[in-house]
Amino acid sequence: MSDATGRMIVLDLSLQSAEQPIAQKGTQLDTILDYIDHWAAVDPDKCFSTFVDRHGNPRETHTYRSLEARTRFLAEYIRDETPVERGDRVALVYPPGLEMVASFVACVRIGAVPVPVPPVMSAAKGVASRLRSVMLDCGAALALTDSSLRSERRGRHDVSDDAGWDGPLAPLSIRWLATDRLQGVARGGLTDNPIQTLFLQYTSGSTGTPKGVVVSHQNVIHNCHSMLEHREIGVSWLPQFHDMGLIGYYLFPLVTGGTTYGFSPLDFLRRPALWLETLSRYRATYTSSPNFGFEYCLSPERVPDDLLESLDLSSVQVFMNASEPVRPSTYWRFLERFARYGLRPAAHVAAYGLAENTLAVTSSGRRSVKINRQSLHSRTVVTAAADTPSGQQLELVSCGKPLDGIHLRIVDPDTGVEVGGNGIGEIWVAGRSTCQAYWNKPELSESVFGNSIAHDFSEARVYLRTGDLGFLQDGELFVCGRLKDIIILKGQNYYPEDLEAAVERASDKIQAGSVVAFRSADGDERLIVVIGLRNPGDRPHPDLVTRSLRAHGYAGPHTIVFVRRQAIERTTSGKVTRSLARDNWLNGDLRTIETYVRDGDATWLNEPHARDVQSGYKQFLEAYALSGDEHARPNEIGLDSLALAGLLVILERGHIETDARGLQGTLDLPLLQHLTISEISALVRGFQPGSADWAINLHAVLTEMKRERNKSEAAAMREDAFLFPSGGCTVPRADHSFNHVLMTGATGFLGPFLLRSLLDQTSATYTILVRATDPSAARERLITALETAGLYDLRTRGVFDTRVRVICGDLARPRLGLSDRHWSQLAETIDTIVHNAAWVDYILDYQALRLSNVEGTRELIELARTSLRKQFHFVSSTTIFGWSVKQKLLERDSNPEMSALDFGYAQTKWVSEHLVLQARDQGLDARIYRPAFLTASTAGFGHSTDIVARLLSFMIKYRVAPNTGIQLSLMPVDIAAHNMAAVMTSAEPQDPVLHVTVDEYFNIIDLTTQISKDYGISFRYVDLEEFSREMKRLCTIADPAFPLLDFVVRSHSKVAAMEHKRYDNTAFRLALKHSGAGVADASLQEAASFLMAHLKAQRMLPEG
Repeated sequence: MSDATGRMIVLDLSLQSAEQPIAQKGTQLDTILDYIDHWAAVDPDKCFSTFVDRHGNPRETHTYRSLEARTRFLAEYIRDETPVERGDRVALVYPPGLEMVASFVACVRIGAVPVPVPPVMSAAKGVASRLRSVMLDCGAALALTDSSLRSERRGRHDVSDDAGWDGPLAPLSIRWLATDRLQGVARGGLTDNPIQTLFLQYTSGSTGTPKGVVVSHQNVIHNCHSMLEHREIGVSWLPQFHDMGLIGYYLFPLVTGGTTYGFSPLDFLRRPALWLETLSRYRATYTSSPNFGFEYCLSPERVPDDLLESLDLSSVQVFMNASEPVRPSTYWRFLERFARYGLRPAAHVAAYGLAENTLAVTSSGRRSVKINRQSLHSRTVVTAAADTPSGQQLELVSCGKPLDGIHLRIVDPDTGVEVGGNGIGEIWVAGRSTCQAYWNKPELSESVFGNSIAHDFSEARVYLRTGDLGFLQDGELFVCGRLKDIIILKGQNYYPEDLEAAVERASDKIQAGSVVAFRSADGDERLIVVIGLRNPGDRPHPDLVTRSLRAHGYAGPHTIVFVRRQAIERTTSGKVTRSLARDNWLNGDLRTIETYVRDGDATWLNEPHARDVQSGYKQFLEAYALSGDEHARPNEIGLDSLALAGLLVILERGHIETDARGLQGTLDLPLLQHLTISEISALVRGFQPGSADWAINLHAVLTEMKRERNKSEAAAMREDAFLFPSGGCTVPRADHSFNHVLMTGATGFLGPFLLRSLLDQTSATYTILVRATDPSAARERLITALETAGLYDLRTRGVFDTRVRVICGDLARPRLGLSDRHWSQLAETIDTIVHNAAWVDYILDYQALRLSNVEGTRELIELARTSLRKQFHFVSSTTIFGWSVKQKLLERDSNPEMSALDFGYAQTKWVSEHLVLQARDQGLDARIYRPAFLTASTAGFGHSTDIVARLLSFMIKYRVAPNTGIQLSLMPVDIAAHNMAAVMTSAEPQDPVLHVTVDEYFNIIDLTTQISKDYGISFRYVDLEEFSREMKRLCTIADPAFPLLDFVVRSHSKVAAMEHKRYDNTAFRLALKHSGAGVADASLQEAASFLMAHLKAQRMLPEG
């Protein structure tokens, strides 16, 4: 914290009072200064550090005696000649060398707080921006620098203001001092006056919102004693403003009395053999690097064998890979190459650490494990069996065991409960090495540094949340990735490091360490892969990238972006900056070479070899790196609706090719989802010419399987539809609703419009539950959904910050994935729940959709009945009636017999609605809204789940339409949202269940006739059975209707029987009238124009 002048005055979570010294010198070694003075007294001529040039020749050296003398002189000068006072922050802006270390210690002696930052080079705009943001954040009173850097800007080295600095630094009002030209000796009048805080370490990648970790003397001393067991001789090329470079090689030696031989990172990049040569020449015992440094030395072009003939690495006791994810291939190849030069396996280790824990957390990892890649999606660890295909294995290198005095727990990041057994969770750390705060960020500090393990009352420690995911095995830590970087696509978790490594191995034309993967932000469930090339003129075929992604568990839509390798920016520690790459891509600032869009999981169907069932199935197995013997179901290997439809097409080829037509209609998508890959392989092997007898037998087997599946599915639905009475609600219902509202599903199709309508029609505050890795990502996802729908205008922006709060949650997890604290806060503060979320998919079965759609509803009902009793608004669907042929379905009807339900989405909606109805019977004020077909908005915005739009796209492309009289309730989504909001917020009494449907129905012929009239598109009309055959004949994977192929073929007779079905909406219309705020339905011509605008915008119409 700071006072009005910006001076540091209190410890609070971070800093000791400026008026109180830590300890009287001589009582114990409590500060870094005590150790410096100790070694200067007992071993004055021992080399503290030597800095070498690119040829390995010493450039400058400090013994412990000379370092002490230099730091005392500079301390006196800064105290006497500058306005710096005790507790002020001082920026250290130095090129690589020892003057930065001397200035660091000098600041500490007078109680100032050094803040190491990257040196500003004339062309480094990004570095200058980082420097500016850090200086503004810490409120630096002075900047110490080197005359070589100073001359680039002003050609002066005296104390002055910043008037002559241009570019991003120009607005700073700060004084600068070049210390290298200041020479002399201390007068002897200085008494050390340190404070508890040693320095501020700004974390890698900090730019617009920098975070300065407050590091104390005791943090460094404890971490050093935990990490090192000898007076090390270290060699480092790492940046001195980075935690591993500064602490590991210039602060740790001050504690242990060790020696460091250092050189510039640029010299390492120019000549990486210098690192190895320096280790050998000085018989070093300790060195470390991020993974890319090891990979850099594996290049025969950069480090040829003839330079290594005299190399001897046998003295090295610790050769550590740390600071960024450790690539197994790099780890093992480095050991293999350099073992012949004396590198011992025991010395070659991996470690884990972070600035918030000073430096190190674990060390001495020397092994790797291979786990089943699919198990990561559910955050569990399953060891890969010996016969597991390589594409389904993920190899991780151990980062070793926690250091002495460091307590490490694996914790569910959403609930704060420790994860047991084989669970993957967030890494939490406690101990004396753990820092206590970010500079001047009390709220963020509390959330990161002030955590306790939930439900563990025996644990009194306060834990640091690292933001990293990992697991423990035999006491060793394995790190999976960053929590905030996890890519969530279609409910699955993907680790970017895993996908990036897979893509990197796809071709030797891809630059090592220059691949970035992230999720798109345009509302599309799409992976973006940015790939840096070794040679811009030599690109790998994009199919190699696609196959590599599939082989490693991702089969969804993706965009491949080839760029120059220099376009992949890194942090100061060499880590790839995913967030910056993502921002550049979304803002159009990424200079691309070529971009390829891959829209389907099942593009393997278009490959020329996929002409018959045997070769087509072989192509499928190769695409997913499967052996064909796996005892896993299709959804367990990453197949979604599109890929399932493609696989069914392949199997149906077998019916035709082998004359086993009796199987048609028996094998469908619901049944296919219940077969394992090994069972499907057996099925394919049976497709041989002349296999009619086999087909008859198989027909009987499959028919029995379908009967058993339907029976077990119905039993599961009945069981899931039971709601236990709740005893958790002890407080009466709130007197008023729509003051504080929790809403789900705001990022879907209806959700953005419903949120906007509720904001317009009420003055309530809204808490939005969004599935994301962190609150900022959740907020961004919601804003993107609003922007995509054309709703994030000035008016929405104006209320968003004041009335909308976004929290991370997951309907598929217990208690919505919320911590006990967040659950209780919601239960005690919200008065209304609007549950609009659902996974809409007409292909996936009940079990695939159950957790999100059914259990999510159950958890929200429990929240509604906890503490303050809430009003509950549930957006259901008319699909709860399934294929009912009843001509008039009333709003009070609920299909209690569960009849005519044979697809997952309708089944989950039926179960969810019955849970809500039971909750209402038990006293909850619950209301249900059943929309039918929601179509494109009046502005032409639609959604990929719109079945009407997808079928209409097919009909227009192939000029064929069914001549059925089936009635459609075509309601534009924004009209539906407005009217639902009007009814929800009305104070007038209303019926508990409402059909959100139009008054005037249109049939498909009405719609296509209107389109013919307005757009000149003619159609050939056929009956529904013939239409289904035409779809089967014409529809390709490129058509948006392709995933619906089996659904339409299976259901056409049921659709035909519903020609006269209507949904009565008397109660809805009456409630809308009483609200006084309803808007009229769209006319047929308007609804058709909205749909056509959507199809055109999404390029779902044929060209011309």
